[in-house]
Amino acid sequence: MGSVMKKFGLESIARACARHPWRTLTAWVVVLACAGTITVMYLGGALSNETSFTNDPKSWPHHM
Repeated sequence: MGSVMKKFGLESIARACARHPWRTLTAWVVVLACAGTITVMYLGGALSNETSFTNDPKSWPHHM
């Protein structure tokens, strides 16, 4: 079990990223592009600039 943890440890990931910086950068760009696409797909309607009231402010009593 120790060898499995060492294989996937932070040190080995850092070494792999240092050995292949362009692969690392490309992977981050792909991850961010996928995250942006998923955000737009599932939260597109919630991320609009349109404002609407859930009630009519004119119907409030004026003596408050």
